[in-house]
Amino acid sequence: MKHGISLPIYNTSITEIPALAVAADRAGFDSLWSYEVYSSPFVTLAAAAFNTRNITLGTGLATASTRHPMLIANAAADVDQYSGGRMLLGIGPGLPEVTISAGASPAKGLSLMREYIDHVRACWDLLHTGEAGGFQGEFNSSVVTPAPPVGLFGRQLQRPRIPIYLAALRPKMIELAGEKAEGVLGCFYTPRFMDEVVRPRLATGAVRAGRPVSDIDVVSYIICSIHDDREEAYRRARIHVGAYCATPGFDFLVAQHDLQDDQAAVRQAVFSQGPVGLETTSDRLVEAFSITGTPDEVRDKAKQYDGVLPHILLHPPSLLPVRPEETRESFAAILDLFGCDAAATDRSPTAEDSDTTVNPSAKPTAVKAGL
Repeated sequence: MKHGISLPIYNTSITEIPALAVAADRAGFDSLWSYEVYSSPFVTLAAAAFNTRNITLGTGLATASTRHPMLIANAAADVDQYSGGRMLLGIGPGLPEVTISAGASPAKGLSLMREYIDHVRACWDLLHTGEAGGFQGEFNSSVVTPAPPVGLFGRQLQRPRIPIYLAALRPKMIELAGEKAEGVLGCFYTPRFMDEVVRPRLATGAVRAGRPVSDIDVVSYIICSIHDDREEAYRRARIHVGAYCATPGFDFLVAQHDLQDDQAAVRQAVFSQGPVGLETTSDRLVEAFSITGTPDEVRDKAKQYDGVLPHILLHPPSLLPVRPEETRESFAAILDLFGCDAAATDRSPTAEDSDTTVNPSAKPTAVKAGL
């Protein structure tokens, strides 16, 4: 199982991203992801790209419904070039509150993403070849006509195409990932959800496209809250798990685990108490959708994903009322528990690779002090 970690964008300044990225790279993590609410994940990953040398960088996710495909194609190509070919492009329609505020409608998400994947790849093909061409779609269109001399306004690409990961929580979108994407990007894909929904739906999409389902990577956010004080670990997890489960986008996932009553309770708590009501999130929700507890407990709980989830994306609690210093502590605890020996793997950057405050020669056990 590959191990990824999510950058805590909600309550962390972008000025801290280089240090966090270097720490994750040095700890030997396979991937580092930046998600979008309002800030751009491409800017965040560019900061990470310049300060790391090995770790794969993924947008998890970038909002498609508010961007023309050529904009995303170019932004992804930038990060891919900055990082020397370490970019994964995770895309999805986006959160309703973001898309609506930007004037886009999330109502046709499935149709949009079916077209969008083809359109982004067509943009890369046009940029790569420098030949005249275009893409005509229901939602967006592109036309590229090289100016004489041919290639005058072209650009270099690190790779002709970048792997696309489609964000998906519902069956039809998971099928579409199986049909058209290099990977599916999930959230709270539990072992039960993998068995009952993800695997069969990915297989359906793969069969439709005539390709083996084994070609499709599966990566999923799993909230991970680690602390020597078990109750403190659970407090942080309750806030983040509750915030996700209270949103309508997670209704299907919650129903698949028969936890609708717990979901209704946290929604009522937030309605009546505000964000502090998230701390009443039930232990059943926390146990279902996170890996939480003391270091020994978390190590044991993580084993349930071995052989089930190919690529786990550990997500430190970072939603208010979790404080920024608590998020940094949670991020460092994940690196300490799941990182490998940087000296043994030779994955640490040299001093010339980064001018961050993290000591590049330090081993993962020293990461906490560096953050």
